[in-house]
Amino acid sequence: NVDPSQIFIYGQSLGGAAAFHIAEYAQKNDIHLAGLIVENTFLSIPRMVDVIFPFLSSPFLKELLLRNKWDSETIATKVKVPILYIVGEKDEIVPTSHGKELYERSLKSSIYTMLHLVKGGTHNETWMQGGSKYWDTMKMFLSQALACRSRPLDGSPKEKGE
Repeated sequence: NVDPSQIFIYGQSLGGAAAFHIAEYAQKNDIHLAGLIVENTFLSIPRMVDVIFPFLSSPFLKELLLRNKWDSETIATKVKVPILYIVGEKDEIVPTSHGKELYERSLKSSIYTMLHLVKGGTHNETWMQGGSKYWDTMKMFLSQALACRSRPLDGSPKEKGE
C-alpha cells in the first residue's frame, strides 16, 4: 500500500497540465496528495494557441479545433495542495507570464505556494541552468509541503513561499 499523502505529482510543460488534472481528480475524490510541482507549464491550450498560432486565435476557431483545453488556469484556483512553480526566465516556448499567473491564481486556494524563477532557464533545460539552487529549492519545497500537509485543508491559505 502506498500512502498518497507522501506522493508529489510532478509535470513539465504539457506534463504540468496533466499534473494539475491529477491533483484536481485527487482532491475531488478525497485523495490527499503531498503536493504538486510544475515546471514551465502553460495556462491552457487556448492561451498557448494565442502565443504560438496567433492567426488561429479567434474564439470560433479555437472552439472548433480544440478538444482538450488542459485548463490549468481554472484548476489552479481550486487546488488546495502545496504547489511549487518552477519557471525558466528564458523559456522559448511557454511565456514566463503563464507560470507567474498560475502562481498568482494559486495563492487563494493552495495551503502553500512557491514560485522559483530560474535565470537563463529554457523550456527543456531549466533544471540544468538552475544548478544547485534548483535542487535546493526543490528540497526546501518538499520539506515545507510535507510540514503543511499536517494541517487540515479547510480552503484557507496558511502560508506562502517566495
